[in-house]
This record gives sequence, structure tokens and C-alpha cells, in this order.
Amino acid sequence: ERSRGLGDVYKRQGNVWFQQYYKKQFHSPHTHGAIGYSSVVYIKFDKDKHQPTIFLSPFNDPEGKLIEYAPKVDEGQIIFFPSMITHYVSPNNSNHIRIILSFNVNIS
Repeated sequence: ERSRGLGDVYKRQGNVWFQQYYKKQFHSPHTHGAIGYSSVVYIKFDKDKHQPTIFLSPFNDPEGKLIEYAPKVDEGQIIFFPSMITHYVSPNNSNHIRIILSFNVNIS
């Protein structure tokens, strides 16, 4: 059985990497720092079996509740977001692997 937690980093070269998430694997909330933009390309993704990347608002709603946003994505799509936005991946509850490609776009 594979370890739980951070999905397996399949390949990382510079600021580009693949991650694969087997059953029960996830990625804890994190940011990529104030570098510019980050992206996720959904290489192997079944919207009926997998969850997209979930983003956390930097502020709470007027009642103090946490605000989360999960974009509607399909396999093959790419999303870009400010690299300092906190985001995470929920545990993969299916037996189907979830694979993404990510990269950062540094702005100076």
C-alpha cells in the first residue's frame, strides 16, 4: 500500500512537476509563495470520481466561516491562480489514479 498524505511526486524538473494521487492520498493546504502564478493541468481526472483543487479565501465570510472554492474542471483543462492563494487536494477516495501537471510562472 502506498503511503497516505502527499501524492507521489512523479517528476519534477525546475518549476514543473507531475503528481499522482492513489487511493487515500491528498495534499495538505499550502501556497507557492508570492512568486506570481501557479497552475494545474488535469492530466487524468474523472469529475465523477475525483475532486478538483480546492482554494481557501484569504478572509472569512461576515459570520466568520471559512470560504472555500472548488472550480468545475474536466480532464485536459488547465487553471491558473495567484501563487499565494492557499489550496489543497482532498483525499482520493476512488481506486482510480488522479494525475496533474503543475508549474509556477514567476513574475519579477
